[in-house]
Amino acid sequence: MLSSILLFLLLGQLAFCFLVGHLACPRHDRIAVREMTQDDLTSTIVRGWHRLGSLQSHLRE
Repeated sequence: MLSSILLFLLLGQLAFCFLVGHLACPRHDRIAVREMTQDDLTSTIVRGWHRLGSLQSHLRE
């Protein structure tokens, strides 16, 4: 039961990071989700993670 909850939370966090990373990219540089490779998907999630981290640091100031 606990592992199911943790998996659900992890997938939610990954989906949110993907959304932030996808929207952080300029519109003309965005790749359609259907055309993304595994590397594109990974870099989009990482971009979202970095954007959320920079937002958090800006809110602390």
